Amino acid sequence: MVFSVLVKEKTFRVLTEPVDDQNGGSTNFIEKASLAPTEYETVCDGTLTIEGERVSLSYEPTDQISVELSFTVDEPKLITLVRRSDAMQPMTLVLEEGVRHVCLCKNKSTAIEMMTRAGRIDNAFLRGGRIEIDYTVEVNGIRAEKTKMTISLIKNERLR
Repeated sequence: MVFSVLVKEKTFRVLTEPVDDQNGGSTNFIEKASLAPTEYETVCDGTLTIEGERVSLSYEPTDQISVELSFTVDEPKLITLVRRSDAMQPMTLVLEEGVRHVCLCKNKSTAIEMMTRAGRIDNAFLRGGRIEIDYTVEVNGIRAEKTKMTISLIKNERLR
């Protein structure tokens, strides 16, 4: 089924600085400052697929990025979010309310291990066509960003 998809994201990025340990090394980091949030809102076409217990929504918020969000009916607070672009290999984030997950992000020459943790997932997707996710991404154990995302299905006037 094809729908119009309204995507809203607000991301807070964090600057960190190294802290010297007792041996003169700088293996620990502290949060130094939060940058001004980055916000965007877009409406794009999306494809909703329900196969058995699995629900998937695919959409392209920009010409360079495609996103697939999926979950199962019996575990609506365990979400897989895959972002694809020409610049990087697919980045898969596993988001589960209250649980940290290890994720790997790779580009052509580097791989970065990240941790994700969703503080809140309100998945009313099958009941009302809306999902809200608040999640944090850590890189090397340091909070790198906090994102609030809302995805809503809206009527597609072209399909009437």
